[in-house]
Amino acid sequence: MLLRAGMGLWLGARSGGLVSEVGMLDLTRNEKTLKSKVNMSKYQQNLGDSTVLVFDTMLATAGSMSRAISHIKRNAKPRRIIAVCLLAAPEGLELMKTKHPDVDMVVGVIDEKLDDDGFIYPGLGDAGDRFFGHYG
Repeated sequence: MLLRAGMGLWLGARSGGLVSEVGMLDLTRNEKTLKSKVNMSKYQQNLGDSTVLVFDTMLATAGSMSRAISHIKRNAKPRRIIAVCLLAAPEGLELMKTKHPDVDMVVGVIDEKLDDDGFIYPGLGDAGDRFFGHYG
């Protein structure tokens, strides 16, 4: 399963033979409330014995990842879910542990904290925007 900013991670996993099929979830995070909503989902339903990898470059508040995983659990019902993130904040990891203790987390680096606006500090900016060439 792929969230927009996770495209770069998914491309690497696909070229390494780790992924056979792909689904897509499009979520938008309200920057004031930090809540996310699902705008679009396209993936196979009732995956049964499958393992689903959910790719997102950064796990800040974990609101989007948590919303995506709840959506996947409700609709696809996979046997196992693994969330794959390049960079995470401790607050996001804690939320995932609380809301989704059954989900395995694979994280490259745990950064220091979230800032007052809910962004990872020191972080690397908006990874999705960087991947798609939007720097403004």
